[in-house]
Amino acid sequence: MIRQNLGISILYQNALSDYDDLCLIPIQENLFRHVGIAYNNYDTLSYAGKTFLDFILRKTPEILKNKDSFHII
Repeated sequence: MIRQNLGISILYQNALSDYDDLCLIPIQENLFRHVGIAYNNYDTLSYAGKTFLDFILRKTPEILKNKDSFHII
């Protein structure tokens, strides 16, 4: 869509290695995004779901320290 002059996009730099003909404008601000994970019962999750959830919980302890940054329903 960008090559057809139909818009702009935000991409990681390593995803742009094959695009020499685009105008790149670096973003200076720190970007963040909210990610939500919802599941009904851990025991009924698929193996892939459990593996992904365990990975997220293991790799993001600094996020879990701040109780305002997530919600458990």
